Amino acid sequence: MLKHFVEFSYPGIFFSEYSHEEIAERKPELVTVPKEAFAYRFFDQVQTVVEGELLTGERKNYSRYTYFGKVYTLEEVKKEFPEYTTLISNMECNGWNRVVRTRRGNWQPLEEGDTVIE
Repeated sequence: MLKHFVEFSYPGIFFSEYSHEEIAERKPELVTVPKEAFAYRFFDQVQTVVEGELLTGERKNYSRYTYFGKVYTLEEVKKEFPEYTTLISNMECNGWNRVVRTRRGNWQPLEEGDTVIE
């Protein structure tokens, strides 16, 4: 049976950490986002029970991220945060035109289709 999930993103020491929960529908208005999370996205997964054992397939059909924070362009980061030389270098080297400073204070690159809620 195909199941729907929401995955929440949290700041980690080196990489983001994640949690997920099953949901009935992939509708943003039905999601309660933990205050500690800075983003979420949806995914699907097939689950079935065989001889009493729950078997799960690969996660698939990931949605784009919804972030909570403020969007900055490279020019805005250079102007407002000139001391963030590593971020500026990463933006330039990786071709990131826009990043989001999340409500948790971390920075994430924005990709096509991502949404930001201020």
